[in-house]
Amino acid sequence: MDTPIAISTTAFDGYPLKVALEEISRLGYQYVELAAISGVIEHIRGGDFNSEYLKNLRTLMSQYNLSSVAFSGHLDLTQADVVALFKKRMHFAKKLGARIINTNAGPPERIDAFYRNIVPIARYAEEIGLTVAVESHGDIINEASRSAKVIERIGSAWVRINYDFANVLFFSGGRIKPEDDFSHCIEYCSHLHLKDVVLKNNLWQFCAIGKGMIDYAKIFRLIAKYKLRLPMSLELPLRLTAKRGQSLKKLKHVPSIEKINKIILDSMTYVRTLMESNKD
Repeated sequence: MDTPIAISTTAFDGYPLKVALEEISRLGYQYVELAAISGVIEHIRGGDFNSEYLKNLRTLMSQYNLSSVAFSGHLDLTQADVVALFKKRMHFAKKLGARIINTNAGPPERIDAFYRNIVPIARYAEEIGLTVAVESHGDIINEASRSAKVIERIGSAWVRINYDFANVLFFSGGRIKPEDDFSHCIEYCSHLHLKDVVLKNNLWQFCAIGKGMIDYAKIFRLIAKYKLRLPMSLELPLRLTAKRGQSLKKLKHVPSIEKINKIILDSMTYVRTLMESNKD
C-alpha cells in the first residue's frame, strides 16, 4: 500500500510549531498534519490565517523538507459565523499544498445549522479543489452508519469523512468498536486518523498505536481487502485525558521530546509492519 502517512503536530502540544516540524523532519518523515484545532491544540491560531504567516510557514516547511496532504482546521460548523472563518482556513490549507482539510461537524442538537452551513462550504471546496473531511468526533459524525447518512444527505463529492478510530471508541464510552464500525462508512472516507487509547482505573489515556484497545490488525486487513489508498495521519494527543463518562481535559505536564519521539517511532513501526503484512 503506497499510502502517505503524516505525523500530526498534536503530539508536540506544549512545544512551538518550529520544534514540532524540526523533530518530525529529524525522525525522517516527509508529511505533517498541522494542528489548528480550535480551543484544543492550536499550533496555528485564528489570527495566523493570513498571507504573511502562510509565506513564513511555507518557508519553514521547505527548510525541513515537509509537506502536507491534510490540514487540521477544526471548527464547529454549526456556529452562526463559521462559514467565512472556515473558508479562510480552507484557502490557507489549499495554498499550503493540502488536498484535505479536517474539521469537526458540531453538536447533534444543532444539525440543522450544520446542514445550512455545509452548503456554501461544499460549494467553495469544489471551487478550490479541496476536500472537507468531517471527523468522527462524538458529535454529528461518529458512528459510521449515522455518519454515512449525513454524507449522503449533503450529496457533495467534496465533503467526506475523516474516520478517527480512537475518537469513535472514546466518545461512545467503549460501546462502539471502531474495527467493526469502520466498514459501514468506508466508501465515504477520504482520510484516517490513527491513534490508540487505553482505559485504566476509569481513566482514558492516549498511547502508542498498537498498545491500546483498538484492533488495528483487523483494521489494516480491512484496508487491504478494499484496496484503500486513503491518506492517514498518526494523531497522538498525548496531553489529553478523561475520566470515564467525562469530557477530555488537557494535562499540565508536557511530555519530553524523547518520550514523544519514542511513541511516534513505536507507532509508525507498528503501522508499517501491519501495512507490509497486508501488501497485495
